[in-house]
Amino acid sequence: MIDRSSLLTLYTLPQGPIYEQYSRNLLRHLLTTTTTLSTLPLSLHPPLNANLQLGSRKRDPRLPPGPHTFTTNWPIIDTIARLELFLILLKHLLPPPPRYPDLEPGMKYTVSLHAMINNMKDGLWYELSCLVPCDGHPGVKLGWENERFRKGLARGIQIELIERWLDVVMGEIRDAFWVLCGFDISDDGGVFEVFERKGVRLEDFRGRVELVERYFAAFEAFGEKGRRGSLKSVERFGILGGKCWPGVRFLVGLRCESVEVRIGRYLCERDDRGLGEEGCW
Repeated sequence: MIDRSSLLTLYTLPQGPIYEQYSRNLLRHLLTTTTTLSTLPLSLHPPLNANLQLGSRKRDPRLPPGPHTFTTNWPIIDTIARLELFLILLKHLLPPPPRYPDLEPGMKYTVSLHAMINNMKDGLWYELSCLVPCDGHPGVKLGWENERFRKGLARGIQIELIERWLDVVMGEIRDAFWVLCGFDISDDGGVFEVFERKGVRLEDFRGRVELVERYFAAFEAFGEKGRRGSLKSVERFGILGGKCWPGVRFLVGLRCESVEVRIGRYLCERDDRGLGEEGCW
């Protein structure tokens, strides 16, 4: 299982077959046991020695739970922190990308997976930056979307719908990497090295893994500016967010109370779990 002890054990192992097998076992456990973000304890973060970018803007534990206004007291920040932790764990448990001088054609697959995680995270933070105080981050969503949340104009049900949708986001990433790491072919993920040796590319999974299809659609949307490297960070993050995470963008952009209520009722009927103090509407 993944806990502080297992992570610390991983980092004491020298690089080699034992490290790779231990890391692969932890990765398989992460992908098979993480059903909701609430199952990920934030106490796993310190051993990783990595910073939580949005999740670090955590609420003050001394303050009681407050209303849905733009404060650091939103419970959703915990969920965002767990989603970020899931991505950090995923990246740490993948085989490390080779150093550039050692890069062979068949090793580009590992590099592509690490890059995919980084780019997906950029898109997510663009979409979620309106929910957390993160001024100064290059991917902050600007304009009226941010101001609406800052002024406390978002309804509580909208915030809770977004929070619940983050479990869907995690599930999409989890299911995609189950296939990308070869666990659907080999129970222990042993085909991952075969992918590298045979020169399998991330593009080969287009049409088979929906998240990969959306990921490459984002790069195609970069257009000429992206190819020239003249795309600004906020533009790039915005395209990644809209193409990779359309559900998050839809929920963040909701302005109709009746639509929010209908979505809430559908979710309640699906899993018999209500939202907010009023339960199912």
